[in-house]
Amino acid sequence: MKHFFVNNTSGILYLISFLLIGIISYRIGLNQQTSNLASNISIVYPNESAIINEEKESSEKPPANEPTIPSKSIIASKSGKVYYTAGCSGSNRIKDENKVYFQTEEEAQSLGLTLSKTCQ
Repeated sequence: MKHFFVNNTSGILYLISFLLIGIISYRIGLNQQTSNLASNISIVYPNESAIINEEKESSEKPPANEPTIPSKSIIASKSGKVYYTAGCSGSNRIKDENKVYFQTEEEAQSLGLTLSKTCQ
């Protein structure tokens, strides 16, 4: 073992130097990154009246980006031949953009649709 260290002294020194340079570079980069993040953070406290006004506005009208779900209880696919009741698990397999809603089963049956076997 002693001969290994004596014969490879320069290689071992290069390896140790390389590792130390890598560790130091990593720590410098990590410190630089955290100091950049800390300088971009600012905390702004809204006043109480702004919060109250915001709550009033949100309670007055529903958000525009939320889809409205029809209150119809019968669901079918645009291209399908069966319809599902609202509680039937088969209706979950239909994509939202392909769903067609009906008020009654008679309305769905008038278009030639039949009740799915999974809903019976």
